[in-house]
Amino acid sequence: MIDTTLPSPSAHRMIPDKARNQTKGEARPWTATRCNRLLRQLQCRLGALRKLVQEARQPSSTRSTAKRTGSDDGALSRPSKRTRYTYAQRRSTTSNTIKSNATITTPPRSVRTFGTMNLGRTSPATGRVDFPTPLFRKICSQPTTSSCSPKKDKISGPTAASLLVKLQSIRRLAPEGHYRIYETIFGWLNGLLRSTEANLPVPHPKSLLGLCLRKVPAALAEIEAWDRHVAEENGTQSAWDTSNASVELYGQLESFGSAELGWMPLRHVVRAHALSILVKAVSEGLFEPEFISLLAELYLSFMCEEDAVAIVASIPSQVAKPRSSLNTLDAVSGLQPVAAILGSLKGESKPRAVFDCLSSLIKSGKLPLEWLYTKGFRGVWAATLEALSTRTPEPSAIDFTCMVIELLSLKTTTKNDNDTNQKTKKQALVNIVAGLTATAIAFGGSYASATKEVARRLIHLLDRCVNELQRKSKTIDGGSLLALALARYIAVAESKCVSAAIRQEAEVECKQMLLGQKGVSSQAQYREALFLVSSTAQCQGRACSIACHDALSWICTVLERLKLPDWLRGGLRVDGAFLLAQKTNNLRDLAFAEKLPVANKDLIGTNTVFSGWRWEEGISEWVFLDPGSETRNEKGNATRNENDS
Repeated sequence: MIDTTLPSPSAHRMIPDKARNQTKGEARPWTATRCNRLLRQLQCRLGALRKLVQEARQPSSTRSTAKRTGSDDGALSRPSKRTRYTYAQRRSTTSNTIKSNATITTPPRSVRTFGTMNLGRTSPATGRVDFPTPLFRKICSQPTTSSCSPKKDKISGPTAASLLVKLQSIRRLAPEGHYRIYETIFGWLNGLLRSTEANLPVPHPKSLLGLCLRKVPAALAEIEAWDRHVAEENGTQSAWDTSNASVELYGQLESFGSAELGWMPLRHVVRAHALSILVKAVSEGLFEPEFISLLAELYLSFMCEEDAVAIVASIPSQVAKPRSSLNTLDAVSGLQPVAAILGSLKGESKPRAVFDCLSSLIKSGKLPLEWLYTKGFRGVWAATLEALSTRTPEPSAIDFTCMVIELLSLKTTTKNDNDTNQKTKKQALVNIVAGLTATAIAFGGSYASATKEVARRLIHLLDRCVNELQRKSKTIDGGSLLALALARYIAVAESKCVSAAIRQEAEVECKQMLLGQKGVSSQAQYREALFLVSSTAQCQGRACSIACHDALSWICTVLERLKLPDWLRGGLRVDGAFLLAQKTNNLRDLAFAEKLPVANKDLIGTNTVFSGWRWEEGISEWVFLDPGSETRNEKGNATRNENDS
């Protein structure tokens, strides 16, 4: 019996001797013949895989009919044979055995999935997007770093042994023919990356030579498409005729070098050409998500983050939506390629390519927005806040944050979104804005030039979001726009890095939104403002190392300068204090909330702010409101009033 746990002989050859490989790679010149031979190997494997995938996508009846076409032609001239059951007794014994085994077999154990669990009855203070205290301490303790990405601990990438183990695990998921081709492609790509990894001068990414070399595959694709178009118009197209553009272009590039040694930059061309071929194969759906993730990890092991992102960004279909906000990255198999590149945020690699990939996947609809406020994506927001808090700006992180805030602020246009999903979506938006506001407050209280740059960048991000939402006010939720305007005002209220004119402008716009918004109920506005105040106070307490209830008092004092309307000023401090105590689970915050005077009952207070929840003063916790509890309470109050009278 063959042990299937061990890698196949071809897999063993994927880990060659490093010294021998470098010597061999440096001795062999990079010529046009070598490049075309390497690419032809990949194209042949993909051609065979494409045929297998097309056969698998056809209906089973169509495949069986096609296979029997040749035999049916000769069978029509002969009469069909009568079926004879020679071993009738043995046949009946087999059937009886199958039935008896079926009764002995233990039935499969029922598995409780996320779809059958009721995960919606959680506290309203539960946050899906959370910025922990160590993250704020790390950001505030290193404000003068000049790297374009946050400084992270060095984490080694996936090793060859771990990649081989993952490759062997795909054997259980893919058909045997597909797996053999996967194994060959993986070994071929591993050898190509090792042979092009020689310690030789590499063109700078922004150099003219490097830009031209990376554009060669796109130029070849256009030339080959034009050749096919001309052949179709002239009627000279044949299955045996192929375009010679690749051979001719590689020959022209080889002429830049010597006749015997070739041209060393050709290794960059063939590497980019192989990437373009793999990207096209991924977009056609030839690979399983597990193998796409494996290819991305292989590129990451050679420190090729941009190539790994290009592989993942070309996934063909949309990822399934999460069933709950507690889902992780392993909940859906289609999300494994995205999980592979998100793991690079923990190392020293630049997050620019990852943010660009996430933005492109969200814009194209391949990655549902609901995944961004799940448990699996908490590390993304931590990396985003780190990238925004560095001294050197990160444009991709800024664009990603603005895009997500805008999408979370859109009005609901589909009937499938229930009330729970909308509350989770708004809570995620508030938590993101609160984290940005608290960081801007922490950096805005210093006169140092490095901290001023970070504070101004975060304030500019909030201002950019407010202006963008105002421009699209017809499709934007009014409560979300008000929360962003209040967050911007809180960030600039006592900041030392902005002028008085900017502070005055933010104050005027807040007053106009509070008084001039139409079609938005005061209760919705109150709810958004309350969640923003409590979340910002919690984040500010973590960032500035102060008590969270002191941060809440400071925020409420700042907002009182706006001369808030009665419906907002009445219970904001009290309700915010109780909600903050529920968030922090701190007895000191709860004692602070209990000492505050009770708000006017005629205004919006604790009895109407949380839909489906009520504050139980006996146990000092938020409890889920039973549908019949209000009715019973009203009947009890009416009975007591009658007895008193």
